[in-house]
Amino acid sequence: MKILGIIPARAGSQGVKNKNIRRFANSNLTEIAINHALGSKLIDKIILSTDSEKISRVGKKYNNVTTLNRPKEISKNDSPAISYMQHSLKYCNENKFYPDLVTIIQPTSPIRCSDDIDSSIKLLKSNIDADSSVSIVELPHMIHPYKFKTLKNKLLHPFSIDEKNNTSKHQLPKIYIRNCAVYVFKTINILNGITLGDKSLGYLMPPETAVDINSIMDFHFAEFLYKKINDI
Repeated sequence: MKILGIIPARAGSQGVKNKNIRRFANSNLTEIAINHALGSKLIDKIILSTDSEKISRVGKKYNNVTTLNRPKEISKNDSPAISYMQHSLKYCNENKFYPDLVTIIQPTSPIRCSDDIDSSIKLLKSNIDADSSVSIVELPHMIHPYKFKTLKNKLLHPFSIDEKNNTSKHQLPKIYIRNCAVYVFKTINILNGITLGDKSLGYLMPPETAVDINSIMDFHFAEFLYKKINDI
């Protein structure tokens, strides 16, 4: 199987200005994602998809990374993610590279390693009837859906499920959420407008990897974690 790795890095950011190239732990989020992709033993080709000249210059420092200029019409805040994937696949097709799987390495989720990328790829490769594999973390006990409430006249009511007396962690079912660190999709599905599909596999990662940078607080917290984990 041929594997394409795509690093999506737009210029626009509503929460943190220039977050993909802003200084982060003696580097930046784009460089960290590139190095994670380069460390993969399974990715055959890496594309940095961006609408930014500054981000392009980051990618061009690496010989094994193709920097692909993303059109403005698919680089808006509301542009669907599948649009840049299809754009990258069109480029690959034009250059006679035909990947079977596409893995997405988002710069905004830097608490991962190259082994996480390869493990997510292996998970889908070993379950070929599935549509995708994604990295996940267990949802913390304090924000478990059973604990969600509405407030009416100072009286709490269950939002969706009545937890009754099941308030201890061991009494609640385990719930998982995507941590946005790694996505692996089938190329044929992407070309048909499908990403996760009906059968999506979960690759479990530690709770501290649940970082998706959308605000300046997220940015600083992710940098703190990254430095601590990598002993910087």
